[in-house]
Amino acid sequence: MPARAASDADYADRVLATLNAYRQSQGLPVLKVSAALAALAAEHSTTMAARGKPSHDGFAGRFERTSGTLCVENVAQGFKIPEQVLIGWKRVSTHHRNVLEPRVGYVGVVADGLFVTYFACDEPR
Repeated sequence: MPARAASDADYADRVLATLNAYRQSQGLPVLKVSAALAALAAEHSTTMAARGKPSHDGFAGRFERTSGTLCVENVAQGFKIPEQVLIGWKRVSTHHRNVLEPRVGYVGVVADGLFVTYFACDEPR
């Protein structure tokens, strides 16, 4: 996996901080960062950036590469302010449900430019 630009890492960290604050406000625990899930999210963000469009292509393959029994995924593109990503996800019922999924506890959130992948599972790898 190529090294991430500091601004991409900062962007993803802010998306996750915003998301976790929202989960807490809804009575849910924060998600713990998983290096394995972050690697899967990074691969997907890089693929989306290379293709120039957001997608969920390959979700089943990412899920199969985990030890989890439940994984959810959100993607985003084009939000210049990281905190706006959550606003966008809250506007789409399936994405909002993924953010508030109580059975997931581990996450990888990775940005490649303005392409973001949120990949959360019930197991850390």
